[in-house]
Amino acid sequence: MKKTIYLIILILFISCDNGKKTDNQLAIEIKREAASANAQKIMTEDFYYNVTDEFSPFGNDVGNDTFYLYREWRANNPDEDAKYFLNKTMKELNFSDFNLNTSSNDKQKLINDVDKMSNQYIDLNWIDNTVISLAFTQLFLEGKVDKDVKELAKLAIEREFLFVEFWKNDARIREERLYKLLDDLKKI
Repeated sequence: MKKTIYLIILILFISCDNGKKTDNQLAIEIKREAASANAQKIMTEDFYYNVTDEFSPFGNDVGNDTFYLYREWRANNPDEDAKYFLNKTMKELNFSDFNLNTSSNDKQKLINDVDKMSNQYIDLNWIDNTVISLAFTQLFLEGKVDKDVKELAKLAIEREFLFVEFWKNDARIREERLYKLLDDLKKI
């Protein structure tokens, strides 16, 4: 159901264009050579560019959709703050009640908040993947990450550490990737 809603939102985002996008902006693919120079310096691991790697910022469905939605949105809103895009996306996905500044420091509060979500950790993971992808999408496309988006991405990664066991057999890989994402965010 949520994926259907997300696809509808994707179609709405794309259809609400004001004609400012260029052919060059639309032709961008998630490949190392298409990334900004700064992204190429920071995003050195191959997994960043693997769109089938579930733990890549662009490899999971949410992250990949976020990349293309943001790219389209940015082409039409070059002067807007990326946090506006994020807040609008959270609202459209019915996640606006979740405080993106929620820290993993109060583990019990976070677990209680997640337990109240209709799909529990799946919803949190959706939120966190959106935030993480947005940060790395900005780096990929623009060579920078807005300070507030960077801080929200750090919080999202830290929240994901608390639920790494959800991934069972892939928990170790998930944890390694989260550490790499966090380490690379600190380089920005």
